[in-house]
Amino acid sequence: NLKSYENKGVIISPNMKIAFKKADALIIASNAPEFQKLNNLKNSNKNTIIVDGRRVLKVPKNSKEKYYAIGLSRSS
Repeated sequence: NLKSYENKGVIISPNMKIAFKKADALIIASNAPEFQKLNNLKNSNKNTIIVDGRRVLKVPKNSKEKYYAIGLSRSS
């Protein structure tokens, strides 16, 4: 139940684009088509941690965001 996290500093947003732009971390656990649209968004927080459990996003290797995905190795 997502509502149980609201009093623990987690903000639940009905708008994915706004949530992504303000997020410190993003966890993608679904390969739903709407997550692929995040490729075109620019995050104002350059230190965002992205955990992509389905490898939905195509993040460039020189991206400033910290991107982690299943089956993807990135050297620091």
